[in-house]
Amino acid sequence: MKILHVIASLFLLFSTASWAASSPTAAILPPKYLSVPDWKNCVGEVTRGSAQFICLPAKKPKGCPYRSWKKLHKLNEIDPC
Repeated sequence: MKILHVIASLFLLFSTASWAASSPTAAILPPKYLSVPDWKNCVGEVTRGSAQFICLPAKKPKGCPYRSWKKLHKLNEIDPC
């Protein structure tokens, strides 16, 4: 009897997990920095191996609005250069 209970519990666990993974509510949201105005003017690039990543420079670039710079730092989603 215990074995059937364990099997039923495992079935429920895995069927729920697979449903959650395919559910639209379980979708991954885009990073918040993408909604910051002119964010592209505020970031730099760093190469690691054959991949390029964006990063936040130590100093605000000239074309970067001050509010955007502050917002990007506050979000803390982009690694420093």
